[in-house]
Amino acid sequence: MTTTNDPSIFSEIPSNNSKAIIVIGSIGYDQKIYLDEMPEIGSTKIGNIEIGLGGKGNIEAVACARTGEETIFLGAVGDNDYANLLKHFENNNVTAILKKVKNIPSHTALILIENDGNHRIISDPRASFLVDQNLIKVNKESIDKASYILLQLEISFETVEYVIEQYKNSKKTIILRPSPPNEIEKLRKLIKNVNYLILNETELGAISGDETKTPEQIEAACDKIMKHKPKNVIVPLLDKGWLLYNEKGKKKFAAYPVGDAIDKVGSMDCFVGVFASFLCKNYEVDEAIKYAILASSICSTKEGTIPSLPFLDEIMRKKKKIKNW
Repeated sequence: MTTTNDPSIFSEIPSNNSKAIIVIGSIGYDQKIYLDEMPEIGSTKIGNIEIGLGGKGNIEAVACARTGEETIFLGAVGDNDYANLLKHFENNNVTAILKKVKNIPSHTALILIENDGNHRIISDPRASFLVDQNLIKVNKESIDKASYILLQLEISFETVEYVIEQYKNSKKTIILRPSPPNEIEKLRKLIKNVNYLILNETELGAISGDETKTPEQIEAACDKIMKHKPKNVIVPLLDKGWLLYNEKGKKKFAAYPVGDAIDKVGSMDCFVGVFASFLCKNYEVDEAIKYAILASSICSTKEGTIPSLPFLDEIMRKKKKIKNW
């Protein structure tokens, strides 16, 4: 974590009582293509192509660690990438448990990014799909150490299902980002067993089966999803803020724009990681959401998936400049 000469910006942060976060998910490489706009069918566009580290699980883990929490990552990688990816986690203060897989490369994604920061992703989990039940079983001690479990769907759905089933009645907080959404019918039954379902508008539409192109449609889709009895649902309301749904009803949160969005890749995963981190610090849910919104906004103003993830001091400095927090 970066340091600051102004310790007062951290003075409000409560103790986390030695809690830890474990992320079970994907790690690999992103090939990002920056474009003025998406090419039409049959046309060719000139774009800027960059390659960097990605994977939703990886992004969430680094976001957690950069905001000061003890973070463990459990995943699978190609054996040729093992040393490089292990070093990446060491450099970001994440304790990594990586299964080495022979003859299968690490997770890879192709990402198209337009000028406004919006994007389209094609994800190939590859080695990440070999995060299996046996890997969960042999690392039970590490999972038991954590108070928070973060999951996504770039690993086998059956593994995610198994983890949730094993820990749904424990004292652990389970956070699921259902991305990419698959096994929809099973997913609708599964979400009642997670503490926080965090998803974007597209993922909400896939699970609800409804259009989610307007704020009104998003709220209607959330109402529909609540019939499956998730404990908490958190979703962005396009560019008009965020929504929290639970048994108490719904609550809206303001957006915190801190600059023009140029690359929104990873911003949702940044939200998940920072939200978990601030829960881990013993913040109330509403406050944790607000800090996660701010961190996600900071993330979207920078290029590069991992480089764009903010450290705790940057989040706290930006927070001090926001009126009506």
